[in-house]
Amino acid sequence: TGETFPSEVLLNALELDGKRVLQTVVRDITERKRSEESLRLQSAALEAAANAIVITDHNGTIQLVNPAFTALTGYTAQEAVGQNPRILKGGKQDEAFYRNLWQTISSGQVWSGELTNRRKDGSFYAEEMTITPLRNADGVIARYIAIKQDITGRKELEVQMERLHTEHATVLNSLGEGVHWVDVDGRIKYENPAAVKMLGYEVSDLLGKPAHATMHHTRADGSAYPQSECLIYATLRDGMVRRVTDEVFWRNDGSSFAVDYICSPVCDQNGRSGGSVVIFTDVTERRRMEKVQSCLSQLAYQLSLLSDAPPAARLVADAARDLLGWDACFLRLRSPGL
Repeated sequence: TGETFPSEVLLNALELDGKRVLQTVVRDITERKRSEESLRLQSAALEAAANAIVITDHNGTIQLVNPAFTALTGYTAQEAVGQNPRILKGGKQDEAFYRNLWQTISSGQVWSGELTNRRKDGSFYAEEMTITPLRNADGVIARYIAIKQDITGRKELEVQMERLHTEHATVLNSLGEGVHWVDVDGRIKYENPAAVKMLGYEVSDLLGKPAHATMHHTRADGSAYPQSECLIYATLRDGMVRRVTDEVFWRNDGSSFAVDYICSPVCDQNGRSGGSVVIFTDVTERRRMEKVQSCLSQLAYQLSLLSDAPPAARLVADAARDLLGWDACFLRLRSPGL
């Protein structure tokens, strides 16, 4: 066919019928070369692997480690080979942990988990490890291969994130203002305790619900408030911060309360939208007091004009008392003529 193939050649000079002849034995070693190349690639991969790799015999005695193992643990190949992996035990896991590990792999199953081990210098590190049993041609477990990844940095980051999460939750739970997070689809993603209390719902009743239809569907005068005109949804669309002072939110019982709120966009570290967060305050009492103060100012002014007409001034004072529940003596102080 014209194809070439790797071969092993044995040449031998012989005497045959008084003549010298050359005997040639040729063996095709294509498969052997393929196996050698495969082993070479496996060895190169083992050496270059970023994760630590440990190969043991069926009793758990270390037979081979790669350079990443030395970088992770501080033990050289010469120091590790012939030892048991227990040289890395950090004492952070109990015997039941290791008993379960050994029972799993000795039964032919793959074991994966996290544990804390100790380096040669005595320092601790967290690792994620997978141990796979390897069987020989007879189906008997002959080796175990362990792949180890240093996750110390990840675990430290998880601890930091958990602490920050706890601190943030503490702050949000302590706020008197309501905090209301709407995702990019306009559904409620988070409500802090103050928001839940003001709205009169259970948290489970709010999460995942459409925000506008749940608490922002109607204006203060009772007219419908289309979602297309909602300022919270406007922030979802254009990412602009909005401060609103003349709207109402609706409670679970169907009543409403006046609110001031700030709506801000939420973005992740890559700039992708995560919805918008609304911080709102129930200003019902403040609005009522503002009306009271306005009425009192107007009444005081009217009384100053009517100081020469006691009967008319008294009518105004009586009206103030009936309307506002304030004692008329307050008005008399402003108008000595009464």
